[in-house]
Amino acid sequence: MCWSLLESLQQLSDSGCSSLIHLSVGLLPHVGLMKTLLNASRRLTSLCVEFQMAIWGPQFNLDHAGTAEPDTSELPLEKLTVKIIQLQTDLHFLTSVLRRSPHLASLHIAGMRLPTGCSQSQLLSTLSESNHSLKALTLEDIKLCDCLPDILKLLRGCMLEELSFNDCRLLERCVNPEKRLVELVAALKMPSLHSLSLAQNRLAKNVCVLAELFSGQSQSSLKQLDLRSNFIQPADLLEFAKRLMIHPPPHRLTLDLRKNPGDRDPETWNTALKRLQPSSFLLVEGWKSTDTMVDHISNM
Repeated sequence: MCWSLLESLQQLSDSGCSSLIHLSVGLLPHVGLMKTLLNASRRLTSLCVEFQMAIWGPQFNLDHAGTAEPDTSELPLEKLTVKIIQLQTDLHFLTSVLRRSPHLASLHIAGMRLPTGCSQSQLLSTLSESNHSLKALTLEDIKLCDCLPDILKLLRGCMLEELSFNDCRLLERCVNPEKRLVELVAALKMPSLHSLSLAQNRLAKNVCVLAELFSGQSQSSLKQLDLRSNFIQPADLLEFAKRLMIHPPPHRLTLDLRKNPGDRDPETWNTALKRLQPSSFLLVEGWKSTDTMVDHISNM
């Protein structure tokens, strides 16, 4: 079925009658097939693809796809979404596509696992070098705790409008998480950025540092800030609110605080919410911290 799809796309492209520019494909067995898909449909401007080896098995033969031959021809790709399930990835298959996509404006990558000892720094470096048109970037369930220099370089050299680092373990195994977050915040004060998501990064007490986004001569223009599932304690949210009162955002901020343990101290939590209301539109919900198996991490 996989080869039939690729052959059909190639035949359609070769016929000269293809007007296909948007393609969404689910559950292919190998990331290397992304290159084959794009080569078979040269006019694609938008591709959404999901990979999972488990449904095909290890006997899948990638050589049949002709992925070994290098191809440096430019692609018209403007939007790319790649989701990878239970699969260790050779980063080369993705970075080779990114280098051929200078017009890429939106990129979403989720679940990319690398072999032990490898880093995502090559991915970030490729984005810095090859994808200067990028406006929206979402990295999800990807380990970035050892990539701060590459993240800073990317942020300082681009004009991102939307940025999401969701479940990226930004502060994992960090000796001084506050210092790391201070460096990140300084780079995030770009005038183009209006939407930022740091959901599921275990920011906890370090959330207070994010108030510095709106301080100093160079202030953030953020309008949306997503802090869901960060184990933010009521006392830490209150401190964040106090700092935000001193340096309020220039625009009314949509602040997502869902799935944080406000039930630990409801009175303090509600006090913090009241202090945030003048500057923020709040997204909150009732949530029982005792219902989650990872509740103990909230004190990290």
